[in-house]
Amino acid sequence: MPVALEDLTRGAVCIGLYPFSLGFPLHQVVRESAEEIDASLEEHVSIEFEKTVQPEDVPEVVVRLKLRRVLLLQDATHGGRRDVIVAPITSLKPHQRERTSWYERLLRGQIPYLYRLTEQQQGVTAEAAVNLANVTTVSRDTLLRWTGQLSEQEMRTISEKLIDTLELDISGRLDALR
Repeated sequence: MPVALEDLTRGAVCIGLYPFSLGFPLHQVVRESAEEIDASLEEHVSIEFEKTVQPEDVPEVVVRLKLRRVLLLQDATHGGRRDVIVAPITSLKPHQRERTSWYERLLRGQIPYLYRLTEQQQGVTAEAAVNLANVTTVSRDTLLRWTGQLSEQEMRTISEKLIDTLELDISGRLDALR
């Protein structure tokens, strides 16, 4: 059911289960909801469901998941890495395009935490944006289908946007290169 290990390269676009509640053992939910996920994956419809877990001594926990496209921000092709850092990909809605100044800034690449994807790019069926302000780790096992791959240049641009979005200080690395 999960994406083949060799396809989990940096820049891969995959359809996966994206959690709205961090820190939950997601593999349990995947195992218990496999039939519902498989049925929705074939049509790539957006699914949302809730699963309640009641272990003996732990308070009730509810996790919400969404089947969505994600961009892998790191390579996970070796078997030692169980989790991988991803950024969610969200389709742009008509009301977002109507916000003229915001949309024009997006088209020019001037919104630091968003990277625009077009229908011509692999793995995207409509205009969308990678949200770099919402990066998280997910289990490799929750990545269900590989749909495309961004180029090295696109990933370089995304890396630069991540530096700005996360306010990373890379001055020490730059000094070491001199």
